[in-house]
Amino acid sequence: MPRFDTPKPIAVTVDACSAEVRLVASERSDTVVRIEPVDTDNSSDVKVADKTKVDFYADRLTVTVPPASSWKKVGERSSVAVTIEVPTDSSLIVKLMQARVYAEGSLGACEVRLESGIVRLDRIGALRAQITNGDIAVEHITGSVEADGVSGPVRIGTAAGDLRLSTVNGGLDLDRADGNVIAKTVDGALRIGRLNGGTAELMNVTGNIEVGIGEGTAAWIDAYSRTGSVRSHLAAQEDPGEFDNTVQVLARTRDGDIAIRRSME
Repeated sequence: MPRFDTPKPIAVTVDACSAEVRLVASERSDTVVRIEPVDTDNSSDVKVADKTKVDFYADRLTVTVPPASSWKKVGERSSVAVTIEVPTDSSLIVKLMQARVYAEGSLGACEVRLESGIVRLDRIGALRAQITNGDIAVEHITGSVEADGVSGPVRIGTAAGDLRLSTVNGGLDLDRADGNVIAKTVDGALRIGRLNGGTAELMNVTGNIEVGIGEGTAAWIDAYSRTGSVRSHLAAQEDPGEFDNTVQVLARTRDGDIAIRRSME
């Protein structure tokens, strides 16, 4: 079980295929890595665990799990379980194929390159994601978000900074946006549960669009659907001066409904 003295946040890179990776960030002064075969009676799992590399140099930790194709068919269950315990605010880069990553605690900036798999993050500083085919969910992001992808949904609890999303097949499910949002997809629903400030530009070809506006916030709305309905549940106001805040919503879809409403939060 490798252990390293790390009195300050470090940079973590995980390159994994056919693995399940768990990160735990907490107030600590060391970093611990545990690598275990999922099935100790399976010679293939044991081989993958033995071949997994752990390197640490100059506050940079790299964990490399061998490609699944080296030992088993792509699509089979995970071969190895990796647990990494790091100091709070450590940064993270993950490169995944047929792998899953689960993180607990507060991390710094995160970069995700997802060929196929699942990523679940708790609280992070910023997110940059490239998604070929996968599923990303983050509870809280204090900084900016940039995500590009082919297929796969992006789910975020709170985005405190600006967010930009561009995908082919996969929507955005965002509970709370405190900054500007630009989200474009060909096929996928776009949802903002509560827009607190800035501008939201939401565009798709197929899929519904839904935006919630916080209480005490006025909204300038420009929405159009070629075949679906457009509904605003906000009362029309000639003078937004009585409101504490103002947001702008630009929504466009070809085959989908658009709904603008007051947030229930």
